[in-house]
Amino acid sequence: MAEKKIPISASPSDENVEERVDAIMEDETSSVSGEPRKINVSKYQPSAKLTTGVRTAPEVPGKKSKAAEPATADDSSSDNAPAEAAGSVTIDQLFKAAADEDGATPLDDKKTDEAIDEIAATDSDDLLAAEDEAKKTGSKRPLVTGGKRRFFKRKLFWAAVVIVLLAIIFGLPVTRYKAVGLVVKKSVTVTVIDNSTKQPVSDATLTIGSKSITTNAKGVATIKSGVGSHDVSISKQYYAPADQAVFIGILSAANARISLTPTGRQVPVTVVDKVSGQPLAGAEIHILNTSAKTNAKGKATIVLPAKSAKLSAKFSAKGYNDLSGQVEVTASVVAANTFAVVPTGQVYFLSNQNGTIDVVKSNLDGSEPKTVLKGTGKEDRNDTVLLAARDWKYVVLKAKRDTDQAAMYLIDTSTDKVTEFDSGSASFTPIGWYGHDFMYDVARDTVPTSQNGHEVIKSYDADRSQLNQLDATQVDADKAGTAGALYQSFYNFYILNNQLVYSVQWYSSTSSGGLSAKTDVIRSVQPNGQSKKDLHSENAGSVSYISAALAAPQEAYFGFAVYSTSTSGYSTTYVEYANQTAKVTTDISDSDFTKGYPTYLLSPSGKKSLWSEQRNGKATPLIGDDSAQNGQPQTSLIGYSAYGWFSDDYVLLTKNGSELYIASATNPKSAIKLADYYKPDHSFAGYGYGYGGL
Repeated sequence: MAEKKIPISASPSDENVEERVDAIMEDETSSVSGEPRKINVSKYQPSAKLTTGVRTAPEVPGKKSKAAEPATADDSSSDNAPAEAAGSVTIDQLFKAAADEDGATPLDDKKTDEAIDEIAATDSDDLLAAEDEAKKTGSKRPLVTGGKRRFFKRKLFWAAVVIVLLAIIFGLPVTRYKAVGLVVKKSVTVTVIDNSTKQPVSDATLTIGSKSITTNAKGVATIKSGVGSHDVSISKQYYAPADQAVFIGILSAANARISLTPTGRQVPVTVVDKVSGQPLAGAEIHILNTSAKTNAKGKATIVLPAKSAKLSAKFSAKGYNDLSGQVEVTASVVAANTFAVVPTGQVYFLSNQNGTIDVVKSNLDGSEPKTVLKGTGKEDRNDTVLLAARDWKYVVLKAKRDTDQAAMYLIDTSTDKVTEFDSGSASFTPIGWYGHDFMYDVARDTVPTSQNGHEVIKSYDADRSQLNQLDATQVDADKAGTAGALYQSFYNFYILNNQLVYSVQWYSSTSSGGLSAKTDVIRSVQPNGQSKKDLHSENAGSVSYISAALAAPQEAYFGFAVYSTSTSGYSTTYVEYANQTAKVTTDISDSDFTKGYPTYLLSPSGKKSLWSEQRNGKATPLIGDDSAQNGQPQTSLIGYSAYGWFSDDYVLLTKNGSELYIASATNPKSAIKLADYYKPDHSFAGYGYGYGGL
């Protein structure tokens, strides 16, 4: 469909306006069920074009019009902007010109709608009063014709008025941009370049009027200002200031490129990630009273006074520790001006360097080690455990500290606050983290096996400081009626995708029997204690033992050794747990339980897994997806074993059983040693939802 153009008359007569509006309104086609009528605008275009000179606005019938003032000398000033010819304007151009950055036009404005509604409502009251009077006098024809009544009642009329006004505004030559600029704001993008190196100049200050902004690492700054011609000022320490006129049009994008001339020595500096060795974009370099940002290659050129051989510098970047160093003031690329910054974060580990088993933390490059919790000397050298949540916000310590009984402690790594959350005469078996819920099994010495609740599975919600009971063992009488002779126990704990999966088995303390009335089961429960259910069961009187193995990050095997009276021997019922369901399968054999499965450590996002395998007699780390598929051997890290993650960007590794290292997970070239650490004999094979158990 061809685009309609509306020629705008500079001084239309009152009759012409009224006739055209009446014709438009009377031309409306009938609507059905109150639907709005459509208007054929193309039939009623005024013929005259916009002209210069005296301008008058069309009069509304019944009201006096006010003649426009003659154009003044200021009106014809060009403001150094190119002239634009006045003429016909299309509706699309009007809306495109008036639209803001989100595509909204003045007609979409809420205040405009409210104003139009108010005008229409006020005039409608007068019209309705006239109609009432006509009815009283018996007139068959209303005082105001149907076309003119719709003229005042229709919001469309007022929308048309706005369009006409916009046409007048945007039909004006560019000499009127100063006035329009008070209302219409557009963005201008300025790129600042070093006149000598032709490289972007970051942190330069761009000023338009009262507004200022600094350029980014690419030397680019975008600022919004009124349309028209503006003076843009650029300044930066050790550069000569520059000014340039920039024209901001209504329809066209405004862009400018400005060069600055350095007045000092241009010093190239490079910033890299210390762990990965990769260039770091967006790092800020602060020297004296000037600064610069690195580009995508980690490079920046900063202009400095040439009188000093070296100057103190500070380096900062989001997600990295601040670094201080000395920059050599030279225009040459030198190794001394490459600086390595350390990612933000700290790793917690056990250390007996001082003779006691302490909890220690250090930066990710091993710098600034600090003792968080000093050992008391009562710690069990073989059964002190430290397990970290996957995001390292919390760590749990199991240790003997104040008594001969172990207790459970939480350390909040944001404050290093230590909280004891369970203790007493009991045996604690840590299971591990899922999110910020830490699960463990506790057998109370004060509750005998012949009583309910001798063994309890608990979780500690670290965010809420809340203990939850997930399960507790039950007891029953045997056939002879001996109370508590039959009792349960929990084994084979696996954390698998928001589920704790484990086996529950019945035992008897007498020979009177009764187990055949019980069932041994595979059970699951969520870390918060909800949705507990039995997934598979076997007659407890026939089950000798239950084997288990974690075959994949989200898949576990269980084998029930069941005695058969028909064969007077044992056979194994194999059960596979995956996708939160358990099913009997023949795809598993006894050999699947004797394989040396690796422990798959899941990244904080759960999208990656880390494990290690023995290849040619050497430990080889592999990184794969969440199912441990597509594993890629990290050949540059052969000899290291998996330990955990720090974010999805870095992997933690061990070597020689007591050395802790960190390496990039995406581009590992080498590993950086964090510290020597203390590794108790207790290991958490198969536990992949936290770190520190290997």
